[in-house]
This record gives sequence, C-alpha cells and structure tokens, in this order.
Amino acid sequence: MRTRVRKGERSGDALVICAVALCFLITLSLCLLMDGSGFLAVSRESESAKYYLLCGGAYEDISLARNYAELIRSRGGAGYVLQGERCEVVLGVYASEQKANEALGASGMQGAYISEIAVATGTDGVPRELKDEAVAALGYFPLVLDEFTSLADGVADARVSLADAKVRLGVLSAKLGELKEGFYSASEGVSSAAVTELKLALVTAAALVETVDFGSPSGAESAAYAAASLRYQSVQLVLSRQALGSSLAG
Repeated sequence: MRTRVRKGERSGDALVICAVALCFLITLSLCLLMDGSGFLAVSRESESAKYYLLCGGAYEDISLARNYAELIRSRGGAGYVLQGERCEVVLGVYASEQKANEALGASGMQGAYISEIAVATGTDGVPRELKDEAVAALGYFPLVLDEFTSLADGVADARVSLADAKVRLGVLSAKLGELKEGFYSASEGVSSAAVTELKLALVTAAALVETVDFGSPSGAESAAYAAASLRYQSVQLVLSRQALGSSLAG
C-alpha cells in the first residue's frame, strides 16, 4: 500500500456461514496489507486494479481511533479502522484517483490523505475449464461496489430515499444470488482452492449487502448512518476482493 500525504491533510446456518466467510476474508486482507511479502506479491501481479482509501487520520491508540471513527460515522463517513503500524480511520473507498481527490477536497479535513491499494485481477489459479464462469462470477465486485457507492452518495445528498435504497439493495441481493447460483452450479464437483475462495467471496458479498444498517445508535433510521454503513461495507468489500485477488492470481 502506498500512502501519499497531501499538503494541508491530515435463519441459522446461513448466517453462520456468512459470518465465517466475512471474518476469514477480511482477516486475510488485513494480513496482506500489513505484511510486506503479501504486498510484493500483489505488486508483481501484472493484472491489477488500483483503489483509493480516503483516510481522515491515523492514531497510535486504538481507542482514540475508534472514538474518531464513531464521529466520522455520525457524519456519513465509513469510520472503518484499519489496523497496521498505526490505526487509520477510513472515510471511504474510490475506484478512481480523481474521485478520491474530489472527495478529499470536499471533506475540508485538515490532515486527511489518500492511500492507494492494488487488487490483483488475474485468474491463473482457476481451473481452465472454469475460466469463463469465474470471470462472470467476479462481476459481483463492480456490481456491488458501484451500487454501494451510488446509494451512499444518493442517500447522503437526499437524492435517494431510505425506502428506495432498501428496494435497490433487495434487487442487488437478488442479482448476487443469481451469480452465486450460476457459479456454484458450474463448479459442482471441482476441487480447487481458488474456486473455494471465489465461492466464499460471493457469500461474503451477499453478507455485506444484508448487513447494511440504516439505524443510528438511538435506533432511529438516519440518512447519515445509512451512508456511513454503505461506505463501511464498501471498504470491507474492497479489502476482501484484494484477498481474493491474491488467491486467484495463482
């Protein structure tokens, strides 16, 4: 991960499976971010995409970071605490440097900065007979990230009501279900670590959609907290995709 500091910146079983998959992929992703060898492996992958984390600050003390993260969430930011050498508080994630810079400028936050991460997009580790199906299944990532981003911005700007956002999340969940069903069917009987990782990624993405929360700490629904939850899940989505990329690259 390369950080550039800018001037002036500073039910039952299904739920269990989702939780296990989510914890596994996010933990693996954090290991990759904190471990130099993991980063080099991603950097060497010729097929990769870059994403940009907008960070509000970094703290030595995890308690301070969490307190600041809660303040960020109350204002519609992700408030995701990324633990490494320091605890960085992430406000949001962007698919282009231009969008990240625009958000940085709009934030008006002294000390805010942008961190760049690379996500391997190759599929060398996937069995040859499942290449096309794997590429199709990987469509889950832009599908979910684009919708999360659109909804977060729309809700925050009052262009999208909370009721409409819930409907769109329901549609998104159904589309993910179709992708998951298609890949599970195509890969039935195939024994491959890469295939297993992709299945887990699909389950994780579905779990992230299902756990978007529009409620504030008081329990009342809030546009700010809805936007915050969507942005928080977006960060988790990108980190889990980074972990998956390393597995699929072969």
